[in-house]
Amino acid sequence: MGIYSNKTYSTYDIKKAEYTDYIKEHKQNVIKCFDKYINILYESLGCNIDIVKNNVEEHDDSKFSNEEFEAYRQFFYPINPDEKNKNKMNYGWLNHIHSNKHHWNYWIVVDAEGVTALDIPVEYIAEMILDWLAMSMKFNNSVKDFYEKNVNKMVLSPNTKILIDRIIGQF
Repeated sequence: MGIYSNKTYSTYDIKKAEYTDYIKEHKQNVIKCFDKYINILYESLGCNIDIVKNNVEEHDDSKFSNEEFEAYRQFFYPINPDEKNKNKMNYGWLNHIHSNKHHWNYWIVVDAEGVTALDIPVEYIAEMILDWLAMSMKFNNSVKDFYEKNVNKMVLSPNTKILIDRIIGQF
C-alpha cells in the first residue's frame, strides 16, 4: 500500500519503481563522481569538461527507452523467475552499448577481417571511468580492482588502454 494513498500497488508497479530508482541513483552517482573527479580526468586526459558534463547529464538515459527498460527490469527486477529472459536482456544490452559511447563495446568494429578496437575519444574515456566509479560507490569496491578484474575481457585499442592504465590508479 502506498504511503500517501489508499491505492494498492501491483508487484509490477513496485518492480518498475525499484528499477527506476536504481537508474536515478546511478545517474546521481555519476554526477557526484564528475563533481569529485573531473579535475583528475581533465589533468590526465585533457578532456573537454563541457562535453563530459553534457555526457554525464544524459548518462544512461537510454535505459528508459522501450528497447531497454523492460528487458533490464525483467532481468534484474523480475516479478517471478520465469520473467528473467537472457535473450531479451541481450537485445537490451545491445541497444545500450550502441546508444552509449561511454562503453568500450561501442568502439568495436566486427567485420570479415576480425575485430578492431578503435581509439575511444578522451571525453568518453572520462565518462566510462566515471561510470565505473559510480558502480564502485554502489557496490563498495575499488574502481582499480574492477578494472584489473575486467580489463582482459575488454577489447581496447592500445592507445585507449595506455590512457586508462595511466590514470586508473589515481582513484
